[in-house]
Amino acid sequence: MAPSILIVGATGNTGRSVVETLPGLTKNTELSSHRIIALTRSSKSPAAQQLAKIDRVEVVEQNWIEITSDWLREHEVNRIFIAPHNEPTQFAEEGQFHVSALQAGVKYVVRISTTAANVHPNYPAYYPRTHWAIEAMLSQPEFKSMQWTSLQPNVFFSIVFGPSVEMIKNFRKTGKQGTLSILLDEDTPTGVIDPHEIGVLAAHLLAQKDTSPHNNKRYVLNGPEDITGAQVVKMVEKQIGEPVKDVKFKDVSFIDQWADSVSGSKNLIRTVKFAPVTSWEGKAMAETTSKEVLELYAPKRTAGEALEQISYGDEAMARGGGKPTSRPKGQARRTSAKDSTEQGEEADSSIALKVQQLCLDIFKNALKPESGDQGTLQEVKGHLYNRDFATAFGKEEYLRVYASRWSPSRALAYIQVFRDIEEHLDVHQDNDLHVACLGGGAGGELVALAGWHSTHLDAAHEGSFKNLHLRLIDIANWFGVTQSLLNSVTSPPELSKYASQAKKDANKPLVCPENLDVVFQQQDVLHADHQTTAAFAETVKGANLTTFMFTLNELYSTSVAKTQRLLAQLTEAMSVGACLLVVDSPGSYSTVSINGTEKRYPMQWLVDHTLLARGENDASGAKWEKVLSDDSRWFRLAETLHYPIDLENMRYQIHLYRRLGDVGG
Repeated sequence: MAPSILIVGATGNTGRSVVETLPGLTKNTELSSHRIIALTRSSKSPAAQQLAKIDRVEVVEQNWIEITSDWLREHEVNRIFIAPHNEPTQFAEEGQFHVSALQAGVKYVVRISTTAANVHPNYPAYYPRTHWAIEAMLSQPEFKSMQWTSLQPNVFFSIVFGPSVEMIKNFRKTGKQGTLSILLDEDTPTGVIDPHEIGVLAAHLLAQKDTSPHNNKRYVLNGPEDITGAQVVKMVEKQIGEPVKDVKFKDVSFIDQWADSVSGSKNLIRTVKFAPVTSWEGKAMAETTSKEVLELYAPKRTAGEALEQISYGDEAMARGGGKPTSRPKGQARRTSAKDSTEQGEEADSSIALKVQQLCLDIFKNALKPESGDQGTLQEVKGHLYNRDFATAFGKEEYLRVYASRWSPSRALAYIQVFRDIEEHLDVHQDNDLHVACLGGGAGGELVALAGWHSTHLDAAHEGSFKNLHLRLIDIANWFGVTQSLLNSVTSPPELSKYASQAKKDANKPLVCPENLDVVFQQQDVLHADHQTTAAFAETVKGANLTTFMFTLNELYSTSVAKTQRLLAQLTEAMSVGACLLVVDSPGSYSTVSINGTEKRYPMQWLVDHTLLARGENDASGAKWEKVLSDDSRWFRLAETLHYPIDLENMRYQIHLYRRLGDVGG
């Protein structure tokens, strides 16, 4: 039996990301032979079954409080992650666990504590005192042979936003507000954190070759930014589209309900009301994060991203798994929260990491991103914020910086999108695939389609195609960026001068030039003259697939009437069996005001109304069918991918339509 790293609470809100992250961090290291034991109370749960699919992960059904030193020795455990419960019995049970680990010869333990400002022997709430006692116990000389690190995270987004999400969801169903309960103080900043990122940091600690620099250390963890209760109100208002009518700050009334439901000491539970007091006093701000945390893995998830994610039920989806079930062509797919959970892992793992890294290298080699671009990037952001697109996309340097910053992560997500829709594309082996990308100048579609195409060339399966023809249409002049990326796509990657002959012989471009035809066309599709419109119609007529990737909502924001007319033109021009793909920001980020009214309509509703609705006197029949629809998906970047500047995970909505034949046509 191989040595192992034990993850206690593997399906919990922090443990799961430890299990997901650790295999990649320990690959090709001295820990690569270690098994990763994912401890869970139910090995049959969907979350546990998904973890079992990860390389080197072994799911074990066991209650951690029953683990003995003999059990740890039998499983050859030498490193441990534990996220203990905060119940009144915590000290007795976690303390016994650490004694067993010490007796079994465990070398290193990473544990989850609580808000650093609360961990004192005289704190009014009971469980911070327990964490202090555990840390004090581990600090004694009797435990010197077992190294340990205690992570002291601030309050979680899921706790802070819980009542807000409940109100948002209820409002979406009923259109009615209730009282908005907010744990935070109205004006005091607090560095709320995503529990997923705590797990990622823990994985980085467990993966260290030498853990001694982190021994006997307590690390403070906060999110990347501070938020106040007043800011939470504004976030909720953005979600529901109207002012919040009634709000209660510093609300801990839920603790009374919790206390009333327990069979033990109710007074003990009620002391939890004191837990947020230090944050109300300004003692739990983002600036208190330990420098070691920022060096190992700095948390990135912002409050806005977290609320969007939680309010749409995507926390599970972003880390879930399972391949979508096949379904008959023509059957629309609308995913529930449960369906989204089953979809999420597919977005992370079905595209080989090698292909993803090759795509990132293409952007790196073609566009040369660097930290010195930050000033230019801020200029671009300012123009975008002011909706001055002509200026934002009016300089070659602006275009390079924009594409190097935002297109790489989109490209990786788009590869997954194309993989998800390929069963609906009417393409057969040895045929060419023609794609028209509206708003596709920034390179995301080009590199993504090339990456997706490479998987078809490497594995000729049903639905494969040999040659790919792209028509990239955009209002800005992206020709230089497009050519740089195309040259990088169709050229072999640069190798070290010390590369072996075998590597040199195997080195090849992502896609060979003879298999990829790309034409960039600068055109304003909303303000085209008759001749340009006719040429545009010919382009989409020959396309198997036409795409709007983060473009359609911007067109609607420019002119609803002209965008509706554009969709009508596509309906007339596109061939029977061709598909129209719409990918855009989810939720309230993609809503449209009609005729300047305050009421805003979801972009998806407008598209459906235009493509799927049929007038009472229309005898021609439906012209489109929706074959796939999901209001919210996540694509999460793998920890092992590397790129010169920071990139972000991507959340999106996706809708796929197929052109039907006209009745009687």
